[in-house]
Amino acid sequence: MDNRYLENVIAEIKPFFDENGFKIFDNSWCLIASYDKSHKGLPYNAMTASWGGMGVLWNKNVFFCFVRPQRYTKEFIDNSDYISLSFFDEDKKKALTYCGRNSGRDGDKLKEAGFSPIISDKGIVEFEDAKITVIGKKLFAADMKEALVYIGSMFGMGDIPFLSAEAVYYFRSNAFVLVMAIIGATP
Repeated sequence: MDNRYLENVIAEIKPFFDENGFKIFDNSWCLIASYDKSHKGLPYNAMTASWGGMGVLWNKNVFFCFVRPQRYTKEFIDNSDYISLSFFDEDKKKALTYCGRNSGRDGDKLKEAGFSPIISDKGIVEFEDAKITVIGKKLFAADMKEALVYIGSMFGMGDIPFLSAEAVYYFRSNAFVLVMAIIGATP
């Protein structure tokens, strides 16, 4: 398959992240999703987030997000190498609110909210109706008490783990299947 298409998609979308990495979480809620094939029940879960950011760490484009230890999605993140952030248009706010208020422990909240997850054979979760998805390969995760004592104490968030992932692919949702084919995965 021709990699020029992937290069064009990245060239089209990457400037958006370069310019708006600080604003995207504030202006567009997202679903943080991960996959764990060994998990009993649904092998994936997602949670709504409006905190996080993107930047450069260790000379890599990264994103960071905060997931409380009691969140069901954290179990999936802990057992996966990949995390996805899927951002949606304003018309999905009600569905994102539903996913933020309900747990995947109690059923398929994503289906109930009207989201259509796509799972690759590498265990990457993306959503058909997302306007933009960033897939990250986990670099590290640590409790703020251990890694960010000063910041955690400033904001009273000492029990929230800090997760950072390298932003390895940028694409619009309709390009997901092609991207997976180019990198050798199948959805």
